[in-house]
Amino acid sequence: MKKQNVNSTTAAILRQKAEELLKLRTDAQPCVSTNENDVRKLLHELQVHQIELEMQNEELIIAKEKIEQLAKEKYKELYDFAPSGYLSLTKDGDIIELNFAAAKMLSKARSHLIKSRFAFFITEDTRSVFNRFFDAIFTSKIKQSCEVSIANEDNLPICVTIEGVISQNDKYCFLTLIDITERKQAEIALQHFKHIVSNTTDIMALIDKNYIYLAVNKEYTINFNKTEEAFIGASVEAIFGKSFFEKVIKPNGDRCLKGEITNYQNWFDFPNKESVYMDVFYHPYYNEANEIIGFSVNARNITKQYFAEEALKKSEENLRLSTELANVAVWEYNFNTDSMSRSNNHDQLYGLPPQERWKMDTFLDATHPLDREISSGFIQKSVASGGPDNYSFDFRVVYPNKTIHWLNVIGQVMVRNSKGEGVIVRGTLMDITERKNLTEAIKRNERVLQLFVKHSPAAIAMFDKEMNYIVASDRFKLDYRLGEKVLTGRSHYEIF
Repeated sequence: MKKQNVNSTTAAILRQKAEELLKLRTDAQPCVSTNENDVRKLLHELQVHQIELEMQNEELIIAKEKIEQLAKEKYKELYDFAPSGYLSLTKDGDIIELNFAAAKMLSKARSHLIKSRFAFFITEDTRSVFNRFFDAIFTSKIKQSCEVSIANEDNLPICVTIEGVISQNDKYCFLTLIDITERKQAEIALQHFKHIVSNTTDIMALIDKNYIYLAVNKEYTINFNKTEEAFIGASVEAIFGKSFFEKVIKPNGDRCLKGEITNYQNWFDFPNKESVYMDVFYHPYYNEANEIIGFSVNARNITKQYFAEEALKKSEENLRLSTELANVAVWEYNFNTDSMSRSNNHDQLYGLPPQERWKMDTFLDATHPLDREISSGFIQKSVASGGPDNYSFDFRVVYPNKTIHWLNVIGQVMVRNSKGEGVIVRGTLMDITERKNLTEAIKRNERVLQLFVKHSPAAIAMFDKEMNYIVASDRFKLDYRLGEKVLTGRSHYEIF
């Protein structure tokens, strides 16, 4: 209803304007007789209607011009700011028009590119491709396409796909440029990835949540002596057998399908091969909605490593047994972290239960108070810049039951920092209490023997195998008139 009222008002205004124009046209005409009134009235209506049509036509022309102008401006805006590059080239390949996207690809202001030869912006390695494409546009007169690289001021070529068509007058061609650099980089990365996957010695597979193979790499097919087609669409259970699938693969796979990265080691049997010990990783496989739809498999043959580790464990156990039987401990101290790794019997040699952490203070606290300073001095001198790499000393420790034990430590600086200070020191620790006690007993016996010989009423002298005096009695010196001469350590032939 509202629209009808507007139209009625517009029509009334239009008629009023037509009446005014007609009056101006008829004022100069002579009056007609009364019997001509009906004809005059009809003529008046026709003339008014004619003027209305003329005015409507003028308004339509103005409206059309406005619409065309708006369309032209809109088209220019769409052209200028389109995400794809648009160019118009002459038959010689000169640029006569381009939008902002094309100018950006060519790394220059749009105004500076007019009349430039477009082919000069194409990299040399793809320029021949562009030249064939450009010639084909004008010779075949059908849409052509190609992929080339455009040189960039940053020396990073832009990969583009170009589509071109000839103009209606055959004098120009119109090109559309689409930047496909990211796609090309992704394709190259994918090719690299495929190369790595196809040439790795690891076996890889992609399995869906129903344990159906989606993809396998070359090494996977080699190990099973099957073609790739034999795996795609097949179930994992069919390949490995029900027992192994349910016992090993499915429990780990189910954990992975819940979002956990799964790692395990197990023996695998492959056709025409001995059993292989594999290190296996399962990684969840997500779709675009971030839903787990399967998992990837990456397995590596670690059979040699397994046997090497077993041999190392056996060797370490043998070393442990031999060191413990010999009452010897091995250790490695890190001065950066103030911590020590050591054999199981190390702390026992100090009379201590196993310590959670062994620091320098732990060592000093366990050392006899009279030996702490000298023990610390040996160590600090060795690890100081320019100090000796090797050291050895004996020291005492006091057990909780108050008994004193003697230990011998041998250390070697393995790593020094840039200042020359020792960082990693490795060595052995041995209980030498029995040896120390035996040495002390021998020394005591020697002193007793020397006193016995010295004060013997007989002329007695003891010599080593080189005939050097060990001890001589006072009677010996008196009988041979040797007076107060010191004989110990001197040759018998020198004295006589």
